[in-house]
Amino acid sequence: MAHLHKGPWQVFNSDWFKSHQSSLLSWLNGSWLKRKLSRHAFRIEAIEPITEIAPSHYVVKLNDTQRRADFRTHPKYAKRLYYSLIAYWWFLHFLDWAFLDRWVPQYSFGLSFLSVLPADGEGGATCDGYAARVVTAGASLTSARTGNGTSQSNTTTAGVGVRITCHADTDKYYAIRRAGFSFNTATIGDWDTIDAASLNLYSTDTYHANTYDTVDSSLNVVSFTPANPGTLATGDYNSFGTTIYSTVSYADFTVSNGSKPFTINASGRAALINKTGISVLGLRVGSDISGTGITWKTGADIAIGVRWVDYTGTGSDPYLDVSYTLGEAPTPSYKPSAIIVS
Repeated sequence: MAHLHKGPWQVFNSDWFKSHQSSLLSWLNGSWLKRKLSRHAFRIEAIEPITEIAPSHYVVKLNDTQRRADFRTHPKYAKRLYYSLIAYWWFLHFLDWAFLDRWVPQYSFGLSFLSVLPADGEGGATCDGYAARVVTAGASLTSARTGNGTSQSNTTTAGVGVRITCHADTDKYYAIRRAGFSFNTATIGDWDTIDAASLNLYSTDTYHANTYDTVDSSLNVVSFTPANPGTLATGDYNSFGTTIYSTVSYADFTVSNGSKPFTINASGRAALINKTGISVLGLRVGSDISGTGITWKTGADIAIGVRWVDYTGTGSDPYLDVSYTLGEAPTPSYKPSAIIVS
């Protein structure tokens, strides 16, 4: 499967968005027709004025001091810009390659590298996916929870996000899976105050399974500290926290397909949202966090399905919604030096 961060759209990187910000905003906030066309191209449903757009996020103005940002785990808006005008970009690329870059580079559109992909291993700084521990011979609950991870994925389209599964052998467990999501939230100012935040995940009933609804089958947002927030590894299985910052019941999440919000509490906003870098959030089943497990029975399973960023289209992407109030950096105070007169 193609890497979600790799492709011709990479020419529309952060620097490109910054240098063309005024033009982009003039369309996104222009006349009714310009707003309709440009917001549809980006798949932006917000109706508020947009103050910033970047490869993986946009920011809207709620009032003079408050903003709301929509963050994605991949460069969604760079890709939407590329695909909505794909023929136009490749026409400009041809002009650059055939004529402008060779003879009048000062008039180049800067798209001569549209067809150049990064080397393997390069990509984005954020991702979504899971880390799991699968023990084919079965393991105690303690071993299943605290042992080393055995598998991971950053490229699943839709499937089980989190789970805990019993083994055929009495009181043993076969698998535990935990999910992780990372977002570049550096656009939030260090002095801004975060008022609200929610992680939004798309529920898909194709993968729901709950043999025992009397145990703790809730879904919970926790901290997550992977070695690299841009790609999950099996070793990240033991990097999920146990403090719960948001909870959604199994029943509420699986009642219907669609995007479901995990409203993050004040402690979680302080612990999880990085105003100057990458914010990383984890997801675990309640019985995995508490260590209570589930009442043993062969094949007993709590498995909850989600759609990942790799799923076709953009309507079911995981996303982080953050509302914040603008602040001001403190004015540095200067203490005059003593003047010695001899």
